[in-house]
Amino acid sequence: MIAIAPTATIASIAGCYECIEPQVSNVFKRETLSGEFLQVNRYLVRDLQGRGPWTQDMRDAIKRADGSVQDVPGIPDELKVLYRTAWELPQKALIDLAAARTPYIDQSRSLKLFMATPTIGKLSSMYAYAWNKGIKTTHYLRSRPATRIAQTTVQTAPVQEAVACSLENPSTARRASD
Repeated sequence: MIAIAPTATIASIAGCYECIEPQVSNVFKRETLSGEFLQVNRYLVRDLQGRGPWTQDMRDAIKRADGSVQDVPGIPDELKVLYRTAWELPQKALIDLAAARTPYIDQSRSLKLFMATPTIGKLSSMYAYAWNKGIKTTHYLRSRPATRIAQTTVQTAPVQEAVACSLENPSTARRASD
């Protein structure tokens, strides 16, 4: 039997990531009973150190960019491609990869999908595509606000006002204060 099992706790102990999808961020905060820990993608750090540009300013820039390296000056283009986050990849590719693994996994696995700004149309298309590819279940749909990292140690832009879905038309957003 083959099963994919790394939970967040097991992954933290084993020094790996807790799912088979791409990382959500190259910098994130891990909360455990022992406290809160800032986690930085160690492979990104290793590759940047090998090229010389890993500095406190660069780390802060990646934190300000919510863990993305795409717009951080000084990061080589080949590393920007290699260290794309789940938000920066086409979800179709994640679904295709999950469908390709399915025959080799005896137990269920948790496919996480990531959409920064979900709409009814996008979700319907994505889930219909997954169903047509033979994906029987998905575990989570992650949207951007639920995964923002705390940026208490760096200067950030002003926080945008929260938005909520309209009950009359869930694919449009309105301000929470309306």
